[in-house]
Amino acid sequence: MSSSEIQVFYPSWEEFKNFSAFIDYIESRGAHRSGLAKIIPPAGWKARRSGYENLDLQIRSPITQIITGQQGLYQQYNVSKKKSMTVGEYELLAKSGKHAPPPFQNLEDLERNYWRGITFNPPIYGADTPGTLYDADVNEWNIGRLGTILDLIRSDYRIRIEGVNTPYLYFGMWKATFAWHVEDMDLYSINYLHYGAPKYWYCIPPEHSPRLERLAASFFSQSAKECPAFLRHKMTLISPSILHNYSIPVNRIIHNPGEFMISFPYSYHSGFNCGYNCAESTNFASIRWIDYGKKARLCTCNKDSVRISMDGFVKRFQPEQYDEWKAHEGSRAFLHDSAELVGRADYDSPPIVTVLRKTSISKRYLASYKSPVKKNKKRNLAVSAELSSSVVARRKSNTQSKIKHSAVEMPIASRSHLVVETECTSGLTGNYKNQGDRYSFGSWARSLEKLWHFTVSDINAEIEHNARMALSEPHCCLCQVFVSSSIACRLSQVPTTSRQILNELCFTRNPNVITLSKRSQAGTTKDDSMLIEESKNARLISCCECAITVHASCYGANLDSIATSSQWKCDRCEVGVDNAECQLCCLRGGAVKPTTDFTWVHLICSLLTPNVRILSPVSKSPVDLKAVFLCNTSHNAVCIYCHSKQGKPIMCAYGNCQRSFHVTCGYYAGAIFEVRDWPELVTAMCNLHKMSSVDSRPLRIGDSVIARYDDDSYVNGSIIKASEEVYCIVDFDDGSYSNNIYHHDIEMCSCVGSCNGAHQSGVRVQIRWTDGKLYGGIFRRAYRAMAYDIELVNCSIIKCSRDELFGPDDSISDEVRKKICDKLGPDKEISK
Repeated sequence: MSSSEIQVFYPSWEEFKNFSAFIDYIESRGAHRSGLAKIIPPAGWKARRSGYENLDLQIRSPITQIITGQQGLYQQYNVSKKKSMTVGEYELLAKSGKHAPPPFQNLEDLERNYWRGITFNPPIYGADTPGTLYDADVNEWNIGRLGTILDLIRSDYRIRIEGVNTPYLYFGMWKATFAWHVEDMDLYSINYLHYGAPKYWYCIPPEHSPRLERLAASFFSQSAKECPAFLRHKMTLISPSILHNYSIPVNRIIHNPGEFMISFPYSYHSGFNCGYNCAESTNFASIRWIDYGKKARLCTCNKDSVRISMDGFVKRFQPEQYDEWKAHEGSRAFLHDSAELVGRADYDSPPIVTVLRKTSISKRYLASYKSPVKKNKKRNLAVSAELSSSVVARRKSNTQSKIKHSAVEMPIASRSHLVVETECTSGLTGNYKNQGDRYSFGSWARSLEKLWHFTVSDINAEIEHNARMALSEPHCCLCQVFVSSSIACRLSQVPTTSRQILNELCFTRNPNVITLSKRSQAGTTKDDSMLIEESKNARLISCCECAITVHASCYGANLDSIATSSQWKCDRCEVGVDNAECQLCCLRGGAVKPTTDFTWVHLICSLLTPNVRILSPVSKSPVDLKAVFLCNTSHNAVCIYCHSKQGKPIMCAYGNCQRSFHVTCGYYAGAIFEVRDWPELVTAMCNLHKMSSVDSRPLRIGDSVIARYDDDSYVNGSIIKASEEVYCIVDFDDGSYSNNIYHHDIEMCSCVGSCNGAHQSGVRVQIRWTDGKLYGGIFRRAYRAMAYDIELVNCSIIKCSRDELFGPDDSISDEVRKKICDKLGPDKEISK
């Protein structure tokens, strides 16, 4: 058996009676090197003799797990449900058609189904439920009293850390997930599966944990910048196939009912539930853990993360090291035997927090929900008479949301807030998992920090944003949505006219009134073809106060009442409203219109949100939102970009995709918006479809690579030049598609007006292919990525995108290896 393979142990009754001694024994057999071990109890042992029927338990805070991402890299967001559930209610939900596992032949088949549908149909996890299902008289391996040195926290300091030195119950369903993480303070963990469907575990040997941390930091650089220990947030999912590509070993194991799983210090593990089940878990420690605890790199962005003072452990179990360790405590932890910490890097020591008296700390950590107005929120603090004045508890913290139509309860992660042994509740309400880009929305949100609804209204920030957006072709802030920002030209000043992508049908959604409305607005009786021709280049106007730029006909502006267009004011500025917040999304700025209930809404959000009515096709206002908020279609929809339920996220129009997003979030994050023929008119698709598969490591000049030469062969070469290129995604007429078309290979298009290469999404294009022929298709979107000039063995040079190359560290399939040629031309020879 490999030293890093997960071992399975079958203890005898005698061995099973002494928990700590058996942990020492399995470590002497090298079990800790794999990161996980499975323990199968002796025959006849039961944790609960009375069975598990009709459990009278409440799951106090079930969480909905929203997973976003693509191609093996995902982020998980846990949104707490407002209402608790009984175990019976949860079981019915888990076994319902919506959440039941799909049909499968074996667990490997189920694993494939998990990764294929990981972002669809968010599961509900009954995690972090305090309590135990053990019979009180069960002494062997009783998770509530394991008798390890971690119990010193409770016996010496009278501290309860829920889920760390007390048991937690986990009620799972199909796809309920635990993301990559190590335990708090790098402790051991024990997990017993009481009943139900299996759990599917992944783990990484501790010696490879630093490599996982570095890889994750490269993939999620913004998160790593904000918190070096961001994997402790339990939000990051990286598929085993991605880890395999980077030579990081991943062990798998099935955890069946009636079995224990032990995770070892500094072992990253993750997994998912294969159906309805219930597990019980806690942490424990051994003397070997102490060196890990001294070196644990903790979360720095959340003061509520668990911190355990190592003072007492070192003083009691390593007295000969105590003085030297204290001397080095401020700079680095002192290690007596560094060989025990295989592969562990030297990290700065975290702040030491010593906790006293009888207290309780909640373990739950829900993805760093931060209050948008936390500087001003009031706190109600309850202090026990037993506690010193320095030990206080945050009992409740309420933030009133300004949002009218929805509110999501977001529990505070209250680990370091000490309370007497009663349940710690949190009443923080709001609509955001994070705030702005500094809150991990992504690089797309960097320029939007002052425009979010949860920030203080700043009209100057809106003016600056509107003026900056107006410089990008086609300059109208409504038509801009339908052109990829990667290829939109930017000018130094706004022109007087530009192509108009939106037509009147998009606003009226009724083909029977188009002719009448156009003639009424134009004041003429020209035929429809003439009117369409006129609309290709339309007049641009800019608000003299807020600086939005629109086509006069797109916005429905009445220019007859003003002397010059330089004096024109948009509707909100005309009535002097500085804070006009859209009821359908989370962002300020852009062109807004009044609604029938005296609020405001983005005109572009109105166009793309179902059931919204624009009452006047000429003035484009007022906008009637009554039907959209009465409709239950997207009642629980959460935006995949800002993770908020505020407003009305729209559904992705691509196939059966179940993702939803706000129109404005989608635009800035790179979603695809298209103007189509009746009856679709305008549609939106999230940017997770048909993107480039480039998620590999960057390459450098001088690297030796294997490049795709044609459909049948690959060749050896080296990189002589690297540059950024604009690539396009095109659906071809024959049903195929390509996601790495060079922008200059598009020779003809059916864009409205003169696009100068800034193609609008959804138009027909003609592409000059490598065989010299023109092929027709539909332009979907453009994006920027690296391109490489490769010098081949015959000294010729070809240009390749990243996903046409295999770099020095990329894994190569046998099929590709067979196509590698030493020579080019008719006398190709296959490399051995």
